[in-house]
Amino acid sequence: MSELGVATNTDGTLRVDSTLLAKQLAAYPDTIESMFAPSGTNALGLSAALTALTTSATSTLTGLGASTVRYTAAQSDVTKQQDKVADQTAQLTTRLTQQYASMNSRVSAYKSTQTFLTGQIAQWNKTS
Repeated sequence: MSELGVATNTDGTLRVDSTLLAKQLAAYPDTIESMFAPSGTNALGLSAALTALTTSATSTLTGLGASTVRYTAAQSDVTKQQDKVADQTAQLTTRLTQQYASMNSRVSAYKSTQTFLTGQIAQWNKTS
C-alpha cells in the first residue's frame, strides 16, 4: 500500500499521496486491480484480507476483544475488592470506637477512684 501512496498518520488515520497513486495506476493498472479484486492469484482480495484482520483484532477470544473482556472482568474484581475494603474499614471503625469509649469510661472511673483515695489519704495525714 505504501508503494501506491497510502500511508498511516500518527493518529491512525490514512492519507493518500495522489501524485504517487496516479503514477502507479498509470504504470501498473492490472497489478493494482488484482490487489483489490479477487483473482486467480489473490482469491480473497484486499477487502477480504482487511475484513479478516478486523475480525481477528476484535475477536473476544484473541485480540482487542479479549482484552476488553479481561479488563472488564478485572474492573469488576477491583470494584468488589474496594467494596470489601470499605466494609472492613467501617467494621474496624465501629470496633475501635467501642473500644476507645469503653477505655474512656474506665479511665474516668479510675480517675474518680484516684480522687477519692487522694482525699482519704489527705484526711489520714491531716494533723489536727
